[in-house]
Amino acid sequence: MSKKKNKNNPTPAQEPENTSSAQPMEETAPAEEEFTVLTPEGEDRRPVTDRQYMKNRDENYVDFSALAQAEDELHRLREEHGIEEKQGIIVRTINRYYEWKENRTKHYVSKKIYLILNICLGWCGGHRFYERRWLLGLFYLALCWTGLPAMLCAVDLFVPLGIKADENGKIWI
Repeated sequence: MSKKKNKNNPTPAQEPENTSSAQPMEETAPAEEEFTVLTPEGEDRRPVTDRQYMKNRDENYVDFSALAQAEDELHRLREEHGIEEKQGIIVRTINRYYEWKENRTKHYVSKKIYLILNICLGWCGGHRFYERRWLLGLFYLALCWTGLPAMLCAVDLFVPLGIKADENGKIWI
């Protein structure tokens, strides 16, 4: 008589392990998994990590953590030896703008006159000439027929509104 194995009742060798425990599981970063790979010779198996497997399998594999470490080391060595990195034209332009913005000369103007000139003659740069910013005033004047200075003067209108005037009604712009 043949014995049939019941799939619902596992044999003692097939019993699943009880994974529940009284202690809560700690959340940790996953360790690098090890797995085995068959060698071309046959049954010889050896443990290999994920990273090693990818390096052996894919010639275009890039290890980004090693790349980031190499970049950090390069940056540290450049600082140590006093070598400055060359900046692109966009970065240089942005840096120049912020340097100019911090170091530009501010002008002491009457808040009321500035606002009136901005509303009445802003489209042709009247408020910029009053502020003694001649190049910007000429820019507004040269492009007054396009409508661009009118939009810019609408933005310029909000700048002095947020600045509190002194006892003489003047502000630094």
